[in-house]
Amino acid sequence: MVPRAADDTVGLVGLLAQRGDYLESIADGVTEKRALVDAHDASRSTVDRAVRQLADAGLVDRTHGEVALTTTGRLALDAYTTFRNRVTGIDDANDVLDGVDDADDLDVRLFENATVVEAAHTPQKPMDEVADVIRTATEVRVLAPLVLPSHVEIYRDRVNENALAADVVVTQAVLDELVTNHQDTIETFVGSDDAALSFTNDDLPYGLVLASLDDRDVVLVVCGTGPVAGVLRNDTPDAVAWAADRFASARETATRLG
Repeated sequence: MVPRAADDTVGLVGLLAQRGDYLESIADGVTEKRALVDAHDASRSTVDRAVRQLADAGLVDRTHGEVALTTTGRLALDAYTTFRNRVTGIDDANDVLDGVDDADDLDVRLFENATVVEAAHTPQKPMDEVADVIRTATEVRVLAPLVLPSHVEIYRDRVNENALAADVVVTQAVLDELVTNHQDTIETFVGSDDAALSFTNDDLPYGLVLASLDDRDVVLVVCGTGPVAGVLRNDTPDAVAWAADRFASARETATRLG
């Protein structure tokens, strides 16, 4: 098979954007042209044109009035759906990402099927989202570039109750504030077999909470190291894998207290 030229590939992406809904219908089992007419509330001529375009691009086969995805069509639809979901997630997160500087390691996987909790109209809502997760988690791995006193108290109390295993990495500035204002929390972490508190000299451009709940793992990215602009929440396996790698990288070079 001759590879597509660059212009042809651009054309294929455009076709997927224009006719991707037809591919989705066919993938879902709507394979007769008459059924496609009904499913898309379109004229027969419009459906014929769409199917012809998809067939010419090698995305579908036509046989006796029915249409089926080719292997190329299935793979192209999967790739386009992933691309569309990620771009949609990035666009939805645009305002909260304004609170993140120099975060070159943020991964596109984080944005696919993510939930965005903005602080613009309800400043406390993102922090409540994080607090609710901390209260219900059995284990957390955390990167903390700022001190949120209400969250510090939740960590301290749940570790004291032996209800939470916590591995927390903070910046030097956060550690200094904990020493000044939250010495009891430091003592709790240092004295617990199920908790660890470490500090790093590296900058943390965003906060990260990777939490294990009863039925799943969830990732929270806190955008903003001053005023919090919002929180991204995602529990997809790809997002969890990224968060685990990101935490492990920071933890490896951090210094543990105690």
